[in-house]
Amino acid sequence: MTPHGRFADTKEIDSDSLTQYVSATKTEAYVDDVTVEEYEEFFAEALTRAEQVVHISMASNVDGAFHNATVAAKGFDHVAVVDSGQISCGQSLLTLYAAKLAKEGKSAGEIYEAIEKKKANVGARFILPTVDIYYQNKHTNLLNYVICRGLQLHLLVGMRQKNLAVIALYGGSLERVWRIGIKRLLRRKNKIDPSVVIISHVGGTVEQLDWIKKEVQRYVTFEQVIVQKVSFSVACNLGLGTIGIACFTK
Repeated sequence: MTPHGRFADTKEIDSDSLTQYVSATKTEAYVDDVTVEEYEEFFAEALTRAEQVVHISMASNVDGAFHNATVAAKGFDHVAVVDSGQISCGQSLLTLYAAKLAKEGKSAGEIYEAIEKKKANVGARFILPTVDIYYQNKHTNLLNYVICRGLQLHLLVGMRQKNLAVIALYGGSLERVWRIGIKRLLRRKNKIDPSVVIISHVGGTVEQLDWIKKEVQRYVTFEQVIVQKVSFSVACNLGLGTIGIACFTK
């Protein structure tokens, strides 16, 4: 939701509208869960194009999307909802995996079971330039907020038990923290699946993204490097300047 009304993410508003509402330290837009009724409409429309639907939801402890999708799915015989345990690039990684399985002719049941197993092998990190929006959205407590603001620390965030969690705090330049975050995720090269890496960003520049891609490839030569803007909803949760990186581990 924005001061101008409630808009559907990716349909009525997208990340191109970001800077109108979101900065690194402040947001005037808030994420409102997709309702059960909206999910029912979505599933009904999807079933006009496919016999079975596997919906990969955002982590259930981040917002209410998984719950509402699960309730809506009960009204359909051929809809399964998976709790990805991820957001943004991690969720996208599982979606790519599901699409690959579908192209291989796997059934909806087989895809569902495969995703349930595969999600344990998603490694994802998010580097936030400031704590402000993270705190504003109640992802951390007042003590962490005061410390980060006072010492001008950047946050390295990951997913733990389907929640966003602060892994580490770092001072210095943002480029330094990108380097540290990338190294922490990719340093055990033999444990990384080199097939694909997804780099998501909230308003990253071409120069920044080129630097990050080169730094990622220093550790692992990925067969496919995908760079994507995050959805407007994720941007509202993490703030302008956030970088996310996700890949599969072995």
